[in-house]
Amino acid sequence: MRDAVDAAEKIRTWEDHMWDKKTLGEKLDVDLEKGHTDDFARKRLNDEGKNALTEKGKTPKWVLFLKEQTGMFSLLLWVAGILCFFAYII
Repeated sequence: MRDAVDAAEKIRTWEDHMWDKKTLGEKLDVDLEKGHTDDFARKRLNDEGKNALTEKGKTPKWVLFLKEQTGMFSLLLWVAGILCFFAYII
């Protein structure tokens, strides 16, 4: 819990959005007119890979259905329905 608080406090102290263009270029080590060099871009591509989202695994429909039917309120409704059925028979 303390790590989350420390991380949030660190974010609160960020001032990157208030830097002027000159300071921003110096801090990020980039020429704001030309951008990064091809060598730098190639190195980042090799180190970090493509800037693309990964495909999320799809959950089968029947698993989603079972999850919906086994929630706390759903189970309560199932039990109430079964009790009503037995009460009607008696």
